[in-house]
Amino acid sequence: MSSFIKWSPQVRDLVGDEVLRTLCRTTKDYNCMRCERDGRAARERTHVIVVCPPGMPYFIQFAHGRCAPSQVIRLPQSAMTGEGDPNYSEQVITTQFLWPTSEGFLPGLIIDRPPGLTVVRANGDVDDLWTQLLLRVGWDLLVSLDQPCRHVNTSAVELSDDGGTGRVVFDDPDHSDSRLVLVDRLPALLPEWRQAAADTGCIRILAGTIGTASADHRVTEADVIAAVQQGSVVGALVPVAAR
Repeated sequence: MSSFIKWSPQVRDLVGDEVLRTLCRTTKDYNCMRCERDGRAARERTHVIVVCPPGMPYFIQFAHGRCAPSQVIRLPQSAMTGEGDPNYSEQVITTQFLWPTSEGFLPGLIIDRPPGLTVVRANGDVDDLWTQLLLRVGWDLLVSLDQPCRHVNTSAVELSDDGGTGRVVFDDPDHSDSRLVLVDRLPALLPEWRQAAADTGCIRILAGTIGTASADHRVTEADVIAAVQQGSVVGALVPVAAR
């Protein structure tokens, strides 16, 4: 059991003595949350940091004693949605698609967002927190590109009646009277796409960290397939609403 692991009273009140005893017994090597260099909990002073995303379970990180104090970090909603960042919307790549069906065409959007806040779980899995938000409001984690997506009423594509563009919003799972913005402004909409949206009343949306948001090329089917195989894409059939 490591005696080098230290925590603040706030951390102890939140996670409890049993969790802290388990950390002392099992924690060995770690990656420092602050300097991102390796740390050794059995040999050097190590501080416990608890991060609390809004509406989600907390997760525990570690830092060298010299790098950061033990503390509880409560993240604002904007840390997960990009709200308040004037450059964030420019980093989101939204592409229009028309998927052929037996009844015509189904309009679609592929939303590629830059990597956001992630959590590394104990088993090594990495969860993107804004993707987890969409899963909480009924979106599906995609395992293949042709996977059917469920229809969700917790989200909407709000289109302007005057021929302008629109935005994509979804319910805040922690505040029933508010909505969060997934895309604050869609690109100029093609007439064929807008007509298909009017005919079907819904949009098939695939959203995730696909990788083109930081690259100099348009999203391709191969990009989306690769992201789906990595478990980085969620999808839903989203109703159209007037804005």
